[in-house]
Amino acid sequence: MSADNITFRINQKIEIIEDKTTFKASIQDVKRDSIMISMPISEDKYYLMHRGSIVNFYITGDKEITKFRSEVLGKKEENNISLAIFSTPEFVEKIQRREYFRLPVAIDAKLYMLPKNHVCESITDVPPGFFNKMKNGIIVDISGGGMKAVVKEQMINGHYAIASIKIPENLNLLCKIVWVEKDTINRNYRVALSFEGISERDRDKIIKFIFEKMRNQSKILKE
Repeated sequence: MSADNITFRINQKIEIIEDKTTFKASIQDVKRDSIMISMPISEDKYYLMHRGSIVNFYITGDKEITKFRSEVLGKKEENNISLAIFSTPEFVEKIQRREYFRLPVAIDAKLYMLPKNHVCESITDVPPGFFNKMKNGIIVDISGGGMKAVVKEQMINGHYAIASIKIPENLNLLCKIVWVEKDTINRNYRVALSFEGISERDRDKIIKFIFEKMRNQSKILKE
């Protein structure tokens, strides 16, 4: 079964976001006019739904997040596992992910450019002492592939840098400086940074942050 070129398959992961809580589930069966999913859960909390309710859910691909809508047709027990039955998912929209979409933000951050020729493969390779040298800056846009920052200290294209941001979890990130632009009026620097050696876990946290911000902005525009 497919919708807008998305093929639904067994064990495919889906997410339902409700009041900033992400409930995760997986597709357990695919039929011509319905799908069955495991009961969506966040830690030890189950997502509450009833027959006839409409549920929006999301499937994350390599390049985008796709939003679908289904009606809850019922629930059933199978092999002692509780399942929810959804109607054939209806395509709603696609949201670009990772470096294909950059979200304008204003996030306080701390950054530090590593010394010349200091190359790291991941944030865990960075000597602890460098974190004590970080200076204040502001992140002005962010994606799953990198971000732009405004800083007071000059940075050099090609160098590595470390950054600490809160979204709302604290993340320490290894970056490579892609380009630097000096603002002669405000006497600061605009810096483009690409993430280097970032774990998929941290990247997913950033994508989730972007996704929730976009979802909230979309909700405000509709009100």
